[in-house]
This record gives sequence, C-alpha cells and structure tokens, in this order.
Amino acid sequence: MAELDLPPLATTHVADTGVWIWVRDRRFPQLRSWFDAQVREGRIAVCAPIVLELVRGAPNPDAAARSAERLRILRHVPCGDEAWTRAGALQLELSRSGEHRCTPVTDLVIAAACEMTGIPVLHHDADFERIAAVGTLEHRWLAPPGALG
Repeated sequence: MAELDLPPLATTHVADTGVWIWVRDRRFPQLRSWFDAQVREGRIAVCAPIVLELVRGAPNPDAAARSAERLRILRHVPCGDEAWTRAGALQLELSRSGEHRCTPVTDLVIAAACEMTGIPVLHHDADFERIAAVGTLEHRWLAPPGALG
C-alpha cells in the first residue's frame, strides 16, 4: 500500500461501520495506528446502528459481548425519532434521482443523526457522498476513494 496522508481529525467524527472494518484489516496497519490514536484522543463516536452492525459481525457470544462493552465507552450520537424522520426526508430527496434504491437505510439514519448533531461522519463508501449532496451532512473519507483497493 502506498503511504497515505492521514492527518488527525480536528473534531469528533462518527466512524461508520466500514471504517471500523478497514482499520482492522491487517493489510493496512497504518490505518489501525491512525484510528487507534483518534480513539484515544476522543475523536471517534458511534451511534446505535453502527454498534448493532459491529456486534452483528462478532463470531460468537463472547466476542459480541466484548465488542459491545468496548463500544459503550465511546461517545454515542442519538438516533431517536427525529433522526428517523430526517432519514426519510433524505431518502425522498434521493428518490428524485433514483438514488434512494442504492442507499442503505442504515446509512440514511447515521447521516441524519450526524446532520442533527453537527458531527461529521468518517466513512469509506460513496453512500455518504450521495447523501451529503442532498442534505447538510459533513463528512470525511477515511482515505481517498479507491486508495484501499
């Protein structure tokens, strides 16, 4: 892998599930070091849909419990009824171009929660770019698109 320029996050970001997966990929130790430093500095947050996705990926009950416990210490962005309502509005905006069909509901809820709290999302997929185009979502790619393979 070419050396990536990964400046520290200036503010807290909600790390999307895909980020967690990429930074744990053994092919990219630089990503893991960078991400772990951001966690230690308190710049990584989560929300309920991300926690559910990460715990779902655990291979057994013990690993699921450990994962849930570790994630509990991070800042949690609320995903209440207002976030679901905003997610629906974002989905309707995406429907104007037909992009609502290729945008996961989970990503819409995460984006809505981030919009409502003013906390940017850290991601590595085009879904958040698409959502940002129709809303006010602030976002940052983990690495430039295509840089990780």
